[in-house]
Amino acid sequence: MSSPGRPSHFDIATGRDLTGPEAGPQAEALVARLAMAAEIYPQWRIDSGPAAGRIVEVSLRDPLASDQVRIILGSDGAVITVSVTAEPSGWVRLAVERDGVEIARAHADRPYEEIELLPPDLEDAADPPGRIGKRIDWIMLSAAAWPILGALAGPDGFVVAAVVEA
Repeated sequence: MSSPGRPSHFDIATGRDLTGPEAGPQAEALVARLAMAAEIYPQWRIDSGPAAGRIVEVSLRDPLASDQVRIILGSDGAVITVSVTAEPSGWVRLAVERDGVEIARAHADRPYEEIELLPPDLEDAADPPGRIGKRIDWIMLSAAAWPILGALAGPDGFVVAAVVEA
C-alpha cells in the first residue's frame, strides 16, 4: 500500500505551504501532536452508528521505547494499535493493527486547520474521507474509504468520535 497520489501538504503559521518531502519537519510535528493527544485525551466516545455511546480508552505505548509512536485503542475487550510514523515522502502514516495484523492504513497531512486522512492509493479527493479536528478532539472516517469500519458507521456512512470532556 502506497501513499496517496498527491504530495502531502502542510499549511504552517508563517503562511508558507510545505509539500512533499520538504514537509518532513511538519510531518514529524504532527506525529508528536497525535502522541500528545493520546496522552491528554484518554477517553473518546463514538457518536454515530450502532456503536454510538461506546467509550474507547486511548493510551500511548512505550513513548520512549522506540522512534515509532504507538497509540492503543481499547473498547469492550478489543485492543487496536495505531502506529504513527512520519514518512520521507512528507506524509504521516497511520497503520492500524489488531492481533499483530494490519487491518487498515491512512495517510495524514494538514493542508488547512484540520488534519486530512486519506486511504492508500487514493489519487485525490476534493473532500477527504477522513478528518481530525484542529484541536485533535474529534475524528470522522468514511466506511466507504475504510470498509473495516462498515459495521460501526451511521446511516451517512461515517464513524464519528469525540473526546469525552472531563
